[in-house]
Amino acid sequence: MDFQQTALNRPQSVLFQGLVRTAPDKRDNAAISAAIDEAAAIWTIIDDRLEHLHYVAGNELTLADIAFGVHAHRWLNMDIPGRPAAPHLTTWYHRLLERPAFKQHVARPIT
Repeated sequence: MDFQQTALNRPQSVLFQGLVRTAPDKRDNAAISAAIDEAAAIWTIIDDRLEHLHYVAGNELTLADIAFGVHAHRWLNMDIPGRPAAPHLTTWYHRLLERPAFKQHVARPIT
């Protein structure tokens, strides 16, 4: 969970604020591009990990999945230019969507 907090929070926040909360003509495209690269590197680490696991910390759901799941929902559902493919991350995200609480409380429209 520290990895999510210390490595992923900042670039994901830049992306959310820049792509969702800022009008296109007022966006800092350089900051958004840098945040995409930074977040993509982190999601690649998670994607690689999920190649052999059902969940972030093993084969059972843990709090780590909830912490990363919120960010994954945004990452996979915002219009992010050049987002790299992450098949294991996507599979894991769909596994989270099968959970009624995640679907109800996290997988909501991004506004």
